Parts: sequence; structure tokens; C-alpha cells
Amino acid sequence: MSKLIPDSILKQLPKYGETAHLKFTEVKVKLKLFLPGTRWTWYVAEYDPEEQILWGFCRSGLGCDCDECGTAWLPELETARTPFGPVERDLYWNPETTLQDVLDGKVS
Repeated sequence: MSKLIPDSILKQLPKYGETAHLKFTEVKVKLKLFLPGTRWTWYVAEYDPEEQILWGFCRSGLGCDCDECGTAWLPELETARTPFGPVERDLYWNPETTLQDVLDGKVS
């Protein structure tokens, strides 16, 4: 059970590796997480419930040259904090957004 992401959303995420055969225009980013007051943002498309690993695109707090598709460990995100607070889930995120839309900068 995650304190950051409701089980109802985690259950909707494809299993880790399940969208690997799809084009980025077909991969849905079901979830957006962000660390307030920073550039750190995680656009989540897949989830491994056993290892609690999220896969998607990360907008790095280190700068755009460090942005990448990859994994993040959910328990680690649940403990990350800034003076502005912990990682938050974007409650208004459109789960039909594609990974290509994120990569093209069509969403923030």
C-alpha cells in the first residue's frame, strides 16, 4: 500500500515492461508526481508491484540534460522532501496523456 498513490491508480498502471513494444505515441502516462519547489517531475506509465518500481519519464532537478526515461523506486519517492513539502500527485493530471506529449513538452 502506498501513501503517495492510491491502490486504485496503481492497479490501473500497466505492469513494468508491458508497454515496451508500443510507440511513445501509444504509451499512456497515467500518473504525474512532482516535488514542490523543484523541477523534479515523474510521469509514470508502468509499475512493478512486487519491486515497487515505477517506469516513465523523469524531468530532473539537475537540468534538462539529465531528463530521461527510466525507473524510480516508489518507497524512495515517498520519503523525498523539500522545504515546500513531500512529493505530491497531480490530482488534475489527464491519464490519457501520451509519453510523446510529455517528451514534446506539450504538458508541464
